[in-house]
Amino acid sequence: MGERLRALGIRLAQARSTALFQLAPELAAAVLARTLGIVVLP
Repeated sequence: MGERLRALGIRLAQARSTALFQLAPELAAAVLARTLGIVVLP
């Protein structure tokens, strides 16, 4: 799938970052932290 997207000119890392920035305000902080790989201590 990645190869097909690149063939269409879609840069995967940039698309992922854009999607995360657009979703960030709608996600709970804990969900966003897990998605980004951030460890949240209780």
